[in-house]
Formats: sequence, C-alpha cells, structure tokens
Amino acid sequence: MVVGSFTTEIDVVVIGAGPGGYVAAIRVAQLGKKVTLIERAALGGVCLNRGCIPSKALIQASHRYTEAQHGAHIGIVAQEVSCDYKRVQAWKQSIVAKQTSGIGTLLSGNRIEVLHGEAFFNEPNVLTVSMEEQATRLRFQHAIVATGSTPIQIKAFPFGGRILSSDEALALDVLPESLVVIGGGYIGVELGQMFARFGTKVTMLEGAQTILPGFDRSCTQLVARKMK
Repeated sequence: MVVGSFTTEIDVVVIGAGPGGYVAAIRVAQLGKKVTLIERAALGGVCLNRGCIPSKALIQASHRYTEAQHGAHIGIVAQEVSCDYKRVQAWKQSIVAKQTSGIGTLLSGNRIEVLHGEAFFNEPNVLTVSMEEQATRLRFQHAIVATGSTPIQIKAFPFGGRILSSDEALALDVLPESLVVIGGGYIGVELGQMFARFGTKVTMLEGAQTILPGFDRSCTQLVARKMK
C-alpha cells in the first residue's frame, strides 16, 4: 500500500457522508472552511441507501398494490393485479441513485473534497484514509465524526442465509412466502406491514408487552389493531 504525503492544511475533516455528515460538511464549507469528507461506502449513508428512503419507497409501492387490489368498494375495479417485485426494487433503487447523485452535486458545488475510504486516527490532528491500493494522511484542525449505525445482531440469530438484517430485507428481489420479524420496534413494524401488503405471511415477535415499546400507548394500540 502506498501512503501519500501530508496534504495542505485541512480546516475540518468529516467522517461519514450520511445526513449528519454531509449536511455538516456543506454548512462548514459555506462558513468558509476547507473541508474533506470521508465515506467508505455510498454517499447518503444508511438513511439514503439502506434505511429511510428505500423503506419509504417500498412502503409506498405496497400501498399502491393494496389499493389496486381493494378498490371495488369505491367503484374502482382492477383485473388480475400482480406484483413484479424485481421491478419494484429497480424503481426503489432508481430513487436512491437520484438522491445520491444529488448529494454528490451539492458537495461538488460547495468545493468539498470527497475521499472514498476508511479513516483511522493516528494522533490528535492526523488521520489516515485507507483506500483501495493506497492511503492518504491528512492533517486537520477539527474533526466531525458522523459514522452512523449498523443493524443490531442478536447472538442467537447471527445474520446469514435465511436470517436477514433490515439491510438485506430491503434488498430482496423475491418476495418471501412467509417471514418472521424479530423485534416490534418501528423498523420491524414498518417492514412487517410492507411485506404483508405485498402478500407475505408475517409473524412478529416482540419481547415487551406491546409493539413499539417506548411510544405513546394510544398510538401503539391503533397500529396493533391495524396490523391484526
């Protein structure tokens, strides 16, 4: 691996290009600072690529599918409604791609240097960015760490094979006939309802007494009735 020499002085380095990182980088650049943004995966982070945006796209598609199937009560009858889930996924991915492209344009427009790699702190004001076959060392005045989140893995149910995290569940190109959702938090509830509307038989397991623990009980009761 080739290690580059120190760059010219960087005012602020931002690690993570999710909603926390790229927004902070843009604002700091607007205030006149020289900014370098580091991301080891895709621009937009979890929210844009494996969370909020793709999940809401699939949820919207599932609502459209349900409405097409059950519109007779308001006089709208569609014959032989079917779901091509691979095309649904392609549509979802086109939305994600458009959003990530937009972030790239914003960063470029604000003269923010973007490095795709993994950051390691060497000393208080120096870090190394490890990229494919080379590494670059940066000296900076300030650092913003916005590294996001990863799905929680339950020890008894390690990810792999038929055990999926929310990341893999959002990327399936074939609808499962049946699905067990472990965890009745907002992510489990969202994905469980989405798959159910597409026709998957869904069973939800939650260790607390109600789904959506921590949320207002009047709201969770309403969601539970709707799910049943």
